[in-house]
Amino acid sequence: MLDLTKAKFYSVSERHSKYSLSKKYMWEEDQVIDRLNNSNHVIVLMGAHLIKCGLSKYLIKLMRTGKVSHVAMNGAASIHDFEIAAFGHTSECVGETLRDGRFGMWEETGRMINQALNGELKLRDRKYVKSVKEERQLYGETMKMLCCKQTHRLNSILSECYYQNIPVTVHVALGTDIIHQHPDCNGENIGRMTYNDFKLLAEECTRLTEKSVVLCFGSAVIMPEVFVKALNLARNISGNPIGDFSNIVVDMNIQYRELENVVKRPTKRGIYYQARFEHVLPILAKKVQSGRS
Repeated sequence: MLDLTKAKFYSVSERHSKYSLSKKYMWEEDQVIDRLNNSNHVIVLMGAHLIKCGLSKYLIKLMRTGKVSHVAMNGAASIHDFEIAAFGHTSECVGETLRDGRFGMWEETGRMINQALNGELKLRDRKYVKSVKEERQLYGETMKMLCCKQTHRLNSILSECYYQNIPVTVHVALGTDIIHQHPDCNGENIGRMTYNDFKLLAEECTRLTEKSVVLCFGSAVIMPEVFVKALNLARNISGNPIGDFSNIVVDMNIQYRELENVVKRPTKRGIYYQARFEHVLPILAKKVQSGRS
């Protein structure tokens, strides 16, 4: 047996400790709250999961602080938010409905969203959109107006954006969303509108400063890929290097594209807060202070 009396030992005073009572230490949660409290320009990138977890009310409360300047979401998030606004419920059991071909084949959802995107529904225009014709070319703006006309609109993120006049962009990959299975779906319209939304997000990125925050909630692929291109275009066209804004991801798992395209590559001030939305969003809604004067 190895003779342990020959082992070398060192004083704990010589060790570098990660935590000390004499040292101010901020957990990731505290850093996120601190950066949000010191910002009045927040871009929210989001997937659908937080809506499916019933957490929309906490994001809406965060939006009411006046700090959120732009909301960008994938197609699934816009669909789940619409179903909440229209029907008061969303999210099916895919494993069950996929077996017999019923997955996503819901008549009202597919018909109403596609008709809105096709310009077949009479929707209210907004002051900052130059014309109804231009408005019809924007996916997010159309979805905002559709949701604000529904029964449960007060529970809708898109509807809240409408009332607060917060720009929304929806970023879609054709074939990924249940409404693409509907005969009313027009791929040409969707492609044009989501591309215009991409350019709108890129324009928003030109306004990023060192006090801005990009806050990403649980989109593993679409939003990180869209964001990194929008940021690159903003830097390329504006000639502005766009300094070290805060880029923060909240997700229960470490996702490659969120880590690389949102946290690591854009600036040197990235935070990956690995936690469940159910834990984080209520805390943010409670602790982030109002940005309104």
